[in-house]
Amino acid sequence: MKLRDVAADLECIRWSWEVTREEASFERTGSARRPAVTPRIEQSADCAPMFENPAAFRHANLFYAERGHYGLARWMGIHELAVWRARADNEPVLQERTLVGYRDALGSLARIDRATGCLHEVADCLDELLELLIRHGRAVDARSAWTLRELGAVMLEAGRPEAALDHLVRADACYGQLGKAIPDVRQHAVCLVLLGLAYRSLGRRAQADKSFNRALAALLPIVPESAAAVRGLVDVIPVPGELPAVDGLALAEFGLPAWPLPDLVPAGTV
Repeated sequence: MKLRDVAADLECIRWSWEVTREEASFERTGSARRPAVTPRIEQSADCAPMFENPAAFRHANLFYAERGHYGLARWMGIHELAVWRARADNEPVLQERTLVGYRDALGSLARIDRATGCLHEVADCLDELLELLIRHGRAVDARSAWTLRELGAVMLEAGRPEAALDHLVRADACYGQLGKAIPDVRQHAVCLVLLGLAYRSLGRRAQADKSFNRALAALLPIVPESAAAVRGLVDVIPVPGELPAVDGLALAEFGLPAWPLPDLVPAGTV
């Protein structure tokens, strides 16, 4: 099979797939039926590391995921990720386009993992992103701080406050080193709120209060409504496995929202 045929098939996914009622329900009913194009797509996916345009895998991923076919969606996402892994491995200096594509491919997989309740897999995606950043000399930058923060959030969602604390302490230190290089102070404030929740979950009230107060000091001048919401957390005992809603702040971003939006992180946050 020629690579140009692979490309042609994959690019057609975005425009030509239509799902019948039977296809839309095959995972729920246990039917083995798949769209007729799938055998060619499977053959194409085997060429993933050589494929120059991973966008078609992303479209296939979204196509299946939006219809609840998470197994097939994940399979497509894994092949998209293979493209970005191969590119990153072949770049002595990681290119911005490769980093963003790699990150977004991991984010697509994380959405499927969230949809199927596999938070440990979400954490694995974040671990891989952090590993990539460290390997390419970006251990202390906005993306690394964000990734550590998101790892902490996922660990809190998974009911593992001790593991969350480890990541959040590192994220706090990273944000501290970056200082004014992070123009949006809410990024660090979210980390401090999560840190307070982790300490509170472990019964370390004094350290929790200190973290909440640091978040308040950062938020009060710019988003007083968020500061008021954080103040309300001080006397609340966290519910294991849940993150509270805080007006104006997203305590977890990775893998959210689920569908159909393709962007992993709002522009300018990482």
